[in-house]
Amino acid sequence: MFRLLLICILAGPALWAQGIAITADAGVGGMVISPSTELRVTIAKLDSRPFVGRVHVELGNKDMLRAGRRGGRGGFGFMSDVTVVQDINLEEGLMQRVVRLDVPVANALSATVTLERQVSGNYHEPVAVAEVQMPARNDPGKIVGFVSAARLGLARPYMFFDLVEIPVNELPESWKALAGFDAIILNDDRLTRAQSNALIDYVAMGGTLILSPRGPASFNPETPAGSLLKIPATTSPRRVALGDYPELLKLPRLGSGEARGNANAVPHGPEEEASQPDATSGVRPSSGDQQFQYWPDAGRAVPVPDALGLASSAPVGAGNVVLLHINLSEFPFSVDTMISHANINVVNLALTGVVDRLGRTPYSSIGNKNVQEAIDIAGRRIPGREAMTLLLLLYVSIAGVGMFLLARRLKRPELYPAALMLAALLSVGIVFSFGELFKRSGDRARVVRVLVSDDTTGRAGMFTFGCSYVVSGNNLSFVQARDSLFVPLNTEARIARPGGMPDQVPDYETRFASTETHTKLAGLDRWQNVFYMHRHPAAPDDLKLRVDSLQGAYKVTNLSRHKLHGVMLLVPTGAAGGERCEWHYQAALEPDDNATFSSSTVMAREIATLEAALRADSPSPETFEVFAEVLNIHPAQRLTRHLNLNQVEGGLWNAGLLPGEGEYLLICLLPPDALKVDTLGAQDAEADQINQVNVWVVRGSLAVR
Repeated sequence: MFRLLLICILAGPALWAQGIAITADAGVGGMVISPSTELRVTIAKLDSRPFVGRVHVELGNKDMLRAGRRGGRGGFGFMSDVTVVQDINLEEGLMQRVVRLDVPVANALSATVTLERQVSGNYHEPVAVAEVQMPARNDPGKIVGFVSAARLGLARPYMFFDLVEIPVNELPESWKALAGFDAIILNDDRLTRAQSNALIDYVAMGGTLILSPRGPASFNPETPAGSLLKIPATTSPRRVALGDYPELLKLPRLGSGEARGNANAVPHGPEEEASQPDATSGVRPSSGDQQFQYWPDAGRAVPVPDALGLASSAPVGAGNVVLLHINLSEFPFSVDTMISHANINVVNLALTGVVDRLGRTPYSSIGNKNVQEAIDIAGRRIPGREAMTLLLLLYVSIAGVGMFLLARRLKRPELYPAALMLAALLSVGIVFSFGELFKRSGDRARVVRVLVSDDTTGRAGMFTFGCSYVVSGNNLSFVQARDSLFVPLNTEARIARPGGMPDQVPDYETRFASTETHTKLAGLDRWQNVFYMHRHPAAPDDLKLRVDSLQGAYKVTNLSRHKLHGVMLLVPTGAAGGERCEWHYQAALEPDDNATFSSSTVMAREIATLEAALRADSPSPETFEVFAEVLNIHPAQRLTRHLNLNQVEGGLWNAGLLPGEGEYLLICLLPPDALKVDTLGAQDAEADQINQVNVWVVRGSLAVR
């Protein structure tokens, strides 16, 4: 009640003219990070009467310096009008509600939030307004959020990462608001079920979750550790001494402070004189006689290399879960308002083990110009100027000469001009008729979809780069699940950074329902492409396989109902440089069948070998073309054919998918109908007008079964 009265005083009498007022704030941990953030709208009522209406959010940068209405370079924030709408219904007696919305973020967040009362039908009247303007963090540095009572923020000077505190009560209930964080450190058990599910979805979509257990409750079945790592709740710790881990007792090296401008740096800095914290820094030294609780059970996770057995990791969907076997908020890692050297060193060890995967998603493979050109519809359907000019000259020569010879044969030269005019009119009608038919026929949607799953949890991340074709009208609608992150692009789609927001978006409106989002683009032109990016946590029941390590071989069992094409199994060689993986290849794998990969299935390192195999085994030439671009093969560029598979491995590294020690990666093609097409913006199209290239990527650990 006190909070409600405080809002009344701060809001001012003008906002209470309708008996209701709103306040709005945004961000996670006090930061707004691309590609999406949480916008919180607090609605306070003066009386107990019910209220039916909506929250209407206009995103943009109308009051900021920018270059051009749309499509300009160098502006700040959105170069377009983006609208987000959420219907609300406040029951009688409910005096306050907080509405949480996931809103897209470019380089800044500028939002006008309007609370509107429903008058009748679709007519609404505004009753309260709030403004939100916040700069967005959009630099290449790594951002790590932490949910812990330990004051990990004190470790910033010793990190090449920026550590951001997220209070447990402010942890979002949607993975989309966490998508901009490269990693999340969780050292708190007070999570709601929705918050726990949001973290699991965040991992499946490419995030890294670092778990530091506080006690047995951290391993309950509904927690991330219990559900993703399969660690039983009956697990118990043992006492060990810091002296058994001398690396933790060392003075931590100074880092970059806030991790700006060095996206690929490892946490440890160069060799330099160790820092000497003063009495006010909040960082204290550690001693070897101090003891702590060590949780030995890692479940399905395997030890992180060079982490002294203090951290283990496992793939989950497109992301990773790292288990710290210690409690970061327990003595001797934390003492009251201080943290120890051991705390900083163990966090550095955990982050070093997964640094190559932080902030990397499959969009680095599919969100690029080559894939865009491969799935383009309008550019391939409508002939170019060169082709049209050639056809025109060919027609003029054939029609002109033909009419002249016909008139000469009939010995009626006076008919030549009239016949030529009639042929011209007829040809124009035919050309327009066939052109109209040609533009309307064919594909209505083309997409490349990368489904990344692991071999145990059933969690997966779906990454889509799509192109829908406007055949008639001037609008296009998309319907996705509420937990989807959907961003339309301009025709000249460009990606700002892998996993981030594109730097150009068209005008669009998104309406949130209880389980769906409805996105509508208006003001489009006929025969126009609409490109978009779509991300969605998935749990496909019919897509499963198993990889078993045998003596000198690997057995892959297809437990799905789909035939797999172009099956590639990558196993690390353990070499420090050069050939990172041993590549195995099988043309196909039937449902409920298995195949053995051994020395006889190892591929040559030349890219031309892989290109020839995929070209022969892909369901269609169009599928091969897109698949080859996703794998970084580029069949249209002859020079790339002389390179080796290091080029493909580099692309997998950029996507955060290159397998590490003790892991494997399996890549294959799924049939076009293996994934549903109801989110592709072509709901009224026939099945044969939707062209899907479905890539399935499975990650797993060879040592754990």
